[in-house]
Amino acid sequence: MESECLKVFELLLIRHAQSANNALDESLRVPDPGITEIGKLQAARLSEWLKTYPPTTLYCSGFRRALETTLPIAESIGIKPFVRQDIFEWGGCYEGYHSGNMRPFPGMNRAEIQKHFPGWEIDERIGDSGWYTESILESDAMAMERSRKVAKWLREMFENLHTGNSSAKSPARVALVIHADFKALLLRTLLNDKSHFGERSFEHLSEVPNTSVTQLTWTGDDWRLDFWSSIGHLPGNLLTR
Repeated sequence: MESECLKVFELLLIRHAQSANNALDESLRVPDPGITEIGKLQAARLSEWLKTYPPTTLYCSGFRRALETTLPIAESIGIKPFVRQDIFEWGGCYEGYHSGNMRPFPGMNRAEIQKHFPGWEIDERIGDSGWYTESILESDAMAMERSRKVAKWLREMFENLHTGNSSAKSPARVALVIHADFKALLLRTLLNDKSHFGERSFEHLSEVPNTSVTQLTWTGDDWRLDFWSSIGHLPGNLLTR
C-alpha cells in the first residue's frame, strides 16, 4: 500500500519564457509572438529542473509563448501537455498598442496548434476560428470572472485527487504555464486574501521573472502557498522580466 507521506497535491504556476515582444517598442509588437533565444535557454533550464520535480499533469495557455515554453518541458519529462483555452493573459489576445487601434485577435486555431505541437491534447473550446473567442477586448471584470472559474476548476480537480475520486496516480503535481498578470490574479483568487503577501501590490506580484515558479499545496480544504516566483533554475544572465 502506498505510503500517505508520498501523496502530495501540488500546483505549480509557471510564467512563460521571454517573449519576442519584450525586446520591441510597443508600436512594433505583434499579437502572438514566440519566445526569444534567451527565452529558449530559460525554457531549457526550467525543463531540466522539472526533470527532478516532474509534474504529473501539464497545462498551458494557447499563446505561442506559452506553447513554446511548454514544449521542452513535455519533451524532457515525457508528458503530453493539455492546451487549455481559459488560462490566457489578462486582457486576452489583441493587435494594436493603444486604445484607439486595439482590437481582438483570435490567436492560433486548432489546426495550427496541432501542426506545430502534434499529439498534444487541445481544449474542445478551441476551434477553427482561434482560441480567443471574444468579440471584444477582455475587461478587468471579465478577467476576474475568468480567474474565479479557473480557481473553481482547480479546486474541484484537487478535491477529487485528495479524496481519491480521480484516475490520476499519486503524487499529483499539476503545472500551469501561464502569464505574469493572470498568474498574479489567479494567485490572489486562490488564496482569497492579501495576508500571504504583506504589503506587496498587485503590480509587484505580476512583475516576476520569466519561467519563475510559484507552488501551492492543496491541504484538503484550502491552498497553502509554499513558495513564490522561484528562479533557482536560472543563472543571473538569464533573468528577464
